[in-house]
Amino acid sequence: MEFTRGAWKLNPRIPPSFVRALILSWITAVAIYFLLNAGVFASFFASKQSFLLTPTEAFVRIPVGYGSILLLTLVLTVLIYRGKEARPYEGMRAGLLYGTAVSLTTVLGLWSITTIPTTFLGIWLVDQILEMMLAGTVIALVRFGASRRITSFIVIGVLACFIIGLALQNLPA
Repeated sequence: MEFTRGAWKLNPRIPPSFVRALILSWITAVAIYFLLNAGVFASFFASKQSFLLTPTEAFVRIPVGYGSILLLTLVLTVLIYRGKEARPYEGMRAGLLYGTAVSLTTVLGLWSITTIPTTFLGIWLVDQILEMMLAGTVIALVRFGASRRITSFIVIGVLACFIIGLALQNLPA
């Protein structure tokens, strides 16, 4: 987008790496989400607390959750591409700040009007911050041209998150 005489207009020139950065950062964030929610914190979600959906209802809504992560990573990708974040740690810092702002406002809003346990709100806070930190790192890595090696490392990390999440989910209680 560029500003012209008081009106916003879309800039038709999207950098070639933008879509790649968006996709890789999104699958990274989804992998972290899966690792934490289906693996590390699976017992909490299986605790049948009154505010949680049944597993069947939650399964049907999971694509909407992944869509919300796509929207978050899209905004973060735009912010990083419009900013000066050129190094992975700068992308991580941008993701940390963005993830903290988004997550903290959501958690505080939910805390103010619901009976959701603070444990769940803490999980949500940590989860979303980690997702956006790693997404920001990936975006900054890809922004100036990700090699096949970097892309391979990202994909291997994503697969590892899914495998570890599945393994944790299937451990005996």
